[in-house]
Parts: sequence; structure tokens; C-alpha cells
Amino acid sequence: MQVEYKKSGEGGFVRKQGENASITKKPASGATPGILKKYFTTSQLTTRWGVSAATIIRLIEEGQLRGLKIRGVYRVERQSVKSYENKVSF
Repeated sequence: MQVEYKKSGEGGFVRKQGENASITKKPASGATPGILKKYFTTSQLTTRWGVSAATIIRLIEEGQLRGLKIRGVYRVERQSVKSYENKVSF
């Protein structure tokens, strides 16, 4: 059975299987549900650790966290966060 997807006017996708059709909405964030994201934002880490964004940025610049700066926004690798948490015993 072949499944066909077409964009609908309602912000979702129409899935057609023979006579049946349904509308599937994309997640608001554009992320795939159920899959862990590879990076944390500084905002997520400030909430998680209870520190300031400046502290997160300093840790990135000192090399204690591995991260990227994309269009002015820092992203920190999930594995780097876990390693740092194990190192400092959060």
C-alpha cells in the first residue's frame, strides 16, 4: 500500500490511503516527537542548573562545555552537559 502526503491549507499534512484521508499537524517546534534533541540552549541550562546565562557562556568559552554559536545563540551538546554534570556531581 502506498502512502502519499500533501500539504493542506490548515497548516498540516493530508495523508491519503486509497479513499481515506486524515490531517496530521506538525509539532509547533518543528521537532520530531520522541527523539531527544542533540543540543541544549543556554536558557534550558540556566533553568536546569540554576545559574546565569553568563555562567553557561563562560563555561563554553573556557572549554568546559562543548557548544556552538549559531546566529548569535549558543547551543551546548547534550553529551557535553551529561559529562559536565558527572564531573561536578549535580
